[in-house]
Amino acid sequence: MTSLRTSLSLVLLAGLLAAGCVAPPLIAPPGVGGATETPVVVAFDQLVADASRYAGQRICTEGIAVQGFEANALGAGTRQQGQAVYLTEPTIWIAVAEKEITGECSDGSGARFCPARVCGLFEAAGGYGHLGQYAFQIRADE
Repeated sequence: MTSLRTSLSLVLLAGLLAAGCVAPPLIAPPGVGGATETPVVVAFDQLVADASRYAGQRICTEGIAVQGFEANALGAGTRQQGQAVYLTEPTIWIAVAEKEITGECSDGSGARFCPARVCGLFEAAGGYGHLGQYAFQIRADE
């Protein structure tokens, strides 16, 4: 009887996990940090809209990454102005963070634009990147 009850409990738990009814918290408790911390997966728009909430946390987000001369940033998308291609604002400076290219890249304005997933420590104090022009940064954990 105990074995049947244990089996039924495991089946119920597996069903709840598969249905998304039971899941670990997305945000680590205050005071918990470091490279071993499970990153918070957050949408790009939510991350920049509520930057103070995520500042100091290890996060993962997706967007369009640009890499070129004096440019290593992530934005929600691209825009074209004349013949030039730019990331849409706001943008996040990528400072030696984990970056995984997730789709086809395109070239424009002397830079490469690629859909990417970026993970690292999120910072929102401003003054990051080339000439300190970025309000946000994702960097590798130390």
